[in-house]
This record gives sequence, structure tokens and C-alpha cells, in this order.
Amino acid sequence: MFTETLKKTLNSKDRKEKLMAAELFLGIVQGLKHRTFVEQNAFWTEMTPRLNEFFNVMDEAEDAWTVAIKSVLYQDSDLRRLWWFIESLITGVKKTTTTNDVVQAFRLRCLLFRRWRYGEIVKRVVAIAWSKLPFSITDSLRNAIACVLRSSTLVRETNATASLVNVDSRFYPETLDETMRKFIEQIPMLKVDNEGTVKSSRSDPTLTSFRERETGRRRSSSPAMSENKM
Repeated sequence: MFTETLKKTLNSKDRKEKLMAAELFLGIVQGLKHRTFVEQNAFWTEMTPRLNEFFNVMDEAEDAWTVAIKSVLYQDSDLRRLWWFIESLITGVKKTTTTNDVVQAFRLRCLLFRRWRYGEIVKRVVAIAWSKLPFSITDSLRNAIACVLRSSTLVRETNATASLVNVDSRFYPETLDETMRKFIEQIPMLKVDNEGTVKSSRSDPTLTSFRERETGRRRSSSPAMSENKM
């Protein structure tokens, strides 16, 4: 009965029903973890496509859904019960385009894990964040990317003294050197406008890149250029 009600509220355009859908989702998922694998698989197989469509139009209900999803993901000690949903969030953020940065940001912010056991998930989400950084032009998406990268560093800091000798390498937190290398690789892809604001070189071709600006300054200040002007 509750699942059927959730389906109806997900299709509604009314703000109150969208908010109620978040409460229903939280309650159903919290109880579902006590069900069999077959029941969980049936629920998520049916609901993840509906949720993905809903996230694209949830608008003013975003805050309520953020709380609901974080309550589900962060309070559960065993994410294997929720892998269907996690995979749908990851798939969704991969498919979304720059036309819906808010939706991308929402999905990224829902995937912030800080325990070493979720290292593989964190690495996948961080890889998506790095791939989207050169194309991000809105504050919402940039802030979400920053949160993802910060989450990755917290995983490394939290587990700095942990012994992971017998743990598979895919769970190892990313090293500081790896993070710094990726930052350096991203610098040429970013551009700076006249006010000094960093923007994406791929998403805004009308701006002059930092490298081009610096090259131009060096040329204009060189002795050869000065002689030519004289």
C-alpha cells in the first residue's frame, strides 16, 4: 500500500505531495532492509527508474529529499542493501548534462561517504566529479564537486593511521600526491575572466584562458616586443 502511494506521489506536480513522497521513501526503505533479497530487488528494480525521472523535476522538494536520502545512506552500516539505489544515483549523474546542473549537484551531494569500506564508491564518485569540473559553470555544481573532493580527503585523513594490509587495493583512499596531480592537470582546462573568476574553458569559449593571458603578458613585457613598439 505504501509503495503504491509513493508511486502516485512521485507522479504528482503538487509540492506537498513531493514532500510527502520523501517521507514515504524514507520509511519504506528503512523497513525494506529487513526484507528478503528478492523483495528488495523487486522494489528497487521498479522504483529506481521512477526516482531518476522524479529527481529531474522535484524542484522545490530538493531539501526534503536530500535529508531523506542522506538518512537512508549514511545511517545504514551495510550499503549492500542499497546498492541498487547507489548505482542508480551514479548512473544518473553520469548521464546528466550541463543543462541540468542542479540535478547533477543533487546526485553528487547524496554520494558523500567517509568510511574506508566505501572507498570504491568514493573513487567512482570522485572520478565523475573530476570529469565534470572543466564543464561546470554554475555555483550549485561547483559546490557539489568541491564537497565530493573534500569528502575524499576526509576519507584519507580519517584512515591515515589505519592498517589496510589485508584490504583490497580498490578500497585504499586516494593519496595526497594523486589528488594534487589531478588538480594540476585540471588547471589548463580552466579559464579566468576579467574579474579573476575561474571558469570552465570547455563550457565558455568566449573567455581567455589563464595560460593565454599569462603568455600574452609575458610577450607584451618582453624586450623584443618593446623594441617593435618603438
